[in-house]
Formats: sequence, structure tokens, C-alpha cells
Amino acid sequence: MGTKIVIVRFKELIYGTIFVVLAILLIVLLVVMLTSNKKKNEHPEPVMNYETGVYNSTLLINDQALNLEVVVDDNTISDVRLTNISESIEILYPLLSTTLDNINTQLSSDVPLNNLTYSAEQRYTSALLIDAIETALDNDSVSEASSEQN
Repeated sequence: MGTKIVIVRFKELIYGTIFVVLAILLIVLLVVMLTSNKKKNEHPEPVMNYETGVYNSTLLINDQALNLEVVVDDNTISDVRLTNISESIEILYPLLSTTLDNINTQLSSDVPLNNLTYSAEQRYTSALLIDAIETALDNDSVSEASSEQN
């Protein structure tokens, strides 16, 4: 039998090596992505543990103190409202009421407070209101009037 001579071009060898390395990287990436999804599903989101009642927070806008009330029923936020809001604040800040309505709609659909979505034009107003809601919920004092009604 005779000897066979195989000629491999250097260019083909480089291309083959690059494709093998890319295939290995793709497989590793797929394995990492699939295993990270399983880890996320193992840890459920924390459940709110708040007593039923009305939580209050103060919001300062244009040197005017607004009272933000967060109503909690059965460990869910059922309503968020601004009290003692003047007509001038409503006129100067029209996004305040529309953003609050948007937040209320999402919260009534059982969207967690940290997963609320809002438009780009409402981002500052939303951040302000969400911070006030979190401050109210972090406050341990529940309004007496709502507790007596239940």
C-alpha cells in the first residue's frame, strides 16, 4: 500500500478551529442560561406582610405637605390616594393624579410595588409617589380610624 498525502490548507485549519470554539461557547452559553432560569424560579418573590389598615406618609411638593394614604387589605395594597391636595397643586402638577391612577390600576392587578411600570414622561412623578408609598408602608403606625372600622 502506498502512502497517502493529505494537504490541509492553513486557512481551512484556522476557520475550522474558529467554528469549533464558537460552537463550544454557544453550548456553554445555552447551559448557563438554562440553569440560571431554574435558580430564579426556586426563590419566590417575598410576600407583603402588612396589617390591614391605612398607612400614611407626607409628600412635600412646592412647600405644601400632601398626605399620601395607602390602604392595605389582606396583605395587598387596595388603594393609594392623596388627601388635602389643593387645587393649585392639581393645576401645577397634572401628572400627579394620572400617575397615581396608573399606580392604583397596576396595584389592583396584583403587580408588586417594585415591578410597577410607567411611561418616560411619568418617571419622576412615579418615583416620587412610589418612594412615598414605600415610606408609608415602612411606617409601623396604622391609622386608628381604619382599624376601628374593621
